[in-house]
Amino acid sequence: HNILKFCKFQLVINVAAVMVSALSPFFGIEEPLQVTHLLWINLVMDALGSLALGNEPALKEYLLEKPRKRDESLVSKEMMLQIGVMGTWLTLISFVFLTVPWFRQLFESDRAFYTGYFSLFIFAAVANGFNVRGDKWNIFEGIKENVGFLKVMGIIVIVQIALTFLGGNLFVCTPFGLKPWIVITALAMTMIPVDMVRKLICSHKK
Repeated sequence: HNILKFCKFQLVINVAAVMVSALSPFFGIEEPLQVTHLLWINLVMDALGSLALGNEPALKEYLLEKPRKRDESLVSKEMMLQIGVMGTWLTLISFVFLTVPWFRQLFESDRAFYTGYFSLFIFAAVANGFNVRGDKWNIFEGIKENVGFLKVMGIIVIVQIALTFLGGNLFVCTPFGLKPWIVITALAMTMIPVDMVRKLICSHKK
């Protein structure tokens, strides 16, 4: 179960990153995510993601599940649906941010604007980390048994904020004001209610 949680966490971000990179030229957007941005995103998805989700508690309900068939696919239809829906949603809010003039006007320069998008992408990944912890509405269920998850996600957020102020030319980052931070955080947090709607629809279909 923890392996599958990690796979969902990783694939949602991978799907979005690939779609944004592939579709951006059609919108006249060149490299919304720099190479160094993608390196940090990969570190978040791989090493830090596995640390956060690898110690999720073993729930009693897992013991009630029927044995899996030997030839059963590791990836279920529901898992693919979550990856597809959330990957598409992250892609959608990415292009809303990148193409709607109001968002660009929040920033003093293009470099600050793309730094904001970089932070939006990372914050959305953090929000998605809470989504993949379980199939229920309570995204904090069992969190006391995996305090390390909160620590890792907190570290990701702190490092991301630090990169915007200290990343400089290496990470192609520029600091920006409080209002843009509020906007990108609010956009990133939409990952949680959207996945809750998906969970609700899936629970009714069962």
